[in-house]
Amino acid sequence: MAIMIDENLVLVVASYIDVATALADYRRIEDAESSDDCVVEASVVVSRGGTGRVIVSISADRLLRTDPLLRRDAALVIGLFAPSLLLASAVDIGVGPVIGDLVRRHDQGKFGAGVEEYLPRRSSAIVAIVEPQHLRGVEVALSHAWKNMTATIDWDDYRTVQEVLLEADIRSVHS
Repeated sequence: MAIMIDENLVLVVASYIDVATALADYRRIEDAESSDDCVVEASVVVSRGGTGRVIVSISADRLLRTDPLLRRDAALVIGLFAPSLLLASAVDIGVGPVIGDLVRRHDQGKFGAGVEEYLPRRSSAIVAIVEPQHLRGVEVALSHAWKNMTATIDWDDYRTVQEVLLEADIRSVHS
């Protein structure tokens, strides 16, 4: 990710009634990136089943478990969208207190989006981080979403999630 430190970033969340439609729009984002119509810093497709279980994937043919770098980018996106989704695994690797603080800030409405509102049971969503100048290209690609939102990402929150993920990588290597 080549991000200038003084730039804002934008969190984009687009909700879908099914994963197939979300994956189709995700491919449209990839096509827009290929043609230089937009640049996405990181993005994921997230699905939530009827029991509430969340499955994160990159696309239909590239599941996260195949690439550690994709996992880290996905965790960054999810951490900025809904840090509570990271909390369980963060506790296991010893960085739970930092994520817990992010969860509290999220619950106070200071950043992110509501999981129940934008990822209700039996739905899917695309969650992306983009630079403001590329927002329009991403919004055009997400034309089949039934609901979407954008929010400015605070640099402190962005850096905190990045640092937690780096710390998690270091601890998992040494354990």
